[in-house]
Amino acid sequence: MRIGRKLVAPASIAVLVLSAACGGPPAIVGASTRDTPASISPATMTPEPTAAGRTDLRAALLAPSELPGSYTAAPTPNSPAAQLGDGFSGCTAPSAAPGRTTTATAVYQAGMAGPFVAEKIIASDQAAATMQMRALEQVEEECGHFGGQLPGGMTLAITISRLTFPVIDDRVVAFRLTADVPGAGAMVYAHSVFVQSGPYVVSTTLVTMETSPEEKTIEAIVRKAVAKVDHQLRGT
Repeated sequence: MRIGRKLVAPASIAVLVLSAACGGPPAIVGASTRDTPASISPATMTPEPTAAGRTDLRAALLAPSELPGSYTAAPTPNSPAAQLGDGFSGCTAPSAAPGRTTTATAVYQAGMAGPFVAEKIIASDQAAATMQMRALEQVEEECGHFGGQLPGGMTLAITISRLTFPVIDDRVVAFRLTADVPGAGAMVYAHSVFVQSGPYVVSTTLVTMETSPEEKTIEAIVRKAVAKVDHQLRGT
């Protein structure tokens, strides 16, 4: 991860902001969590049973053709876009949750410098999903403002605030994130939305550079992602 590489730096910054800076990837404490690799395309993941009784979450992930624009799957398992959106739950206080959790993730990008879309489906049970959503409501309080640093000494000032978002399914928690380089202005913008649908939590993150994502764009992606989960996994 070298800032001098102009095409790699934006995604690298996004990973710092959305994964590492706020405490690491999400977890439901007390559950046995098994994650599928974030940047492996859905077609290559090994099926495994979920706590909700399904054998495979892959079919419920969005495909590149279902996204607005020209997106492709993140090219390698080491893609800097692979962990987009995974950091928010690191801001929350852990809370015990029953049962087992299984996840499936897909990451897409429209060009080397984005925009990027990351989707994650978390399958557990109704109680665990509800507890996770309640914990996410603490993110702004716990991590509203914090700093980060990239190799080479570049510092970032990161702000997370709640994003007003229409109610979808059981519960919605949404965030707006901005990463600024002091003296240079904003470099990374992200909208990250979590939707609970019964025992499932659908996490969708849209990351752009230099200009903030349009809310209508992330809303369209989220609605399509949740509708696919409802159809494929809940039969609704």
